[in-house]
Amino acid sequence: MKKLNVGLIGYGFMGRAHSNAFAKVNHFFDLDHQVVRRAVCARDGAKVKAFAARWGYESVETDWRKLIKRDDIDLIDIATRTTRTPRLPSPPPKAGKWILCEKAALDERSRRQENGGGNREGQGAKHGLV
Repeated sequence: MKKLNVGLIGYGFMGRAHSNAFAKVNHFFDLDHQVVRRAVCARDGAKVKAFAARWGYESVETDWRKLIKRDDIDLIDIATRTTRTPRLPSPPPKAGKWILCEKAALDERSRRQENGGGNREGQGAKHGLV
């Protein structure tokens, strides 16, 4: 069975929910891949180490830029609050690397600023979810 090495960014509520799903997915579904909780990333080193120990992550990072550059990570799961979602480079960090983000990668204000202005809700271009 092939391994799918996951790198998680964030350890709040959604980080716990996603970690629980990663821990159980192979028991719930018949998959071609074995999900491996390879690394978790957050700014607070002590807290992220405790989270990694509790949820079975093999390693930790405190800088998301280092996490996305790692060759041993196949999927980056962004499980942070919208206001803390990192700005990932475009194109994605490495060919073949998956990015999982269940929310918009930019907040509405940033989207308006990047697309030529508009200081009221609804002005400027809209971006879809990543």
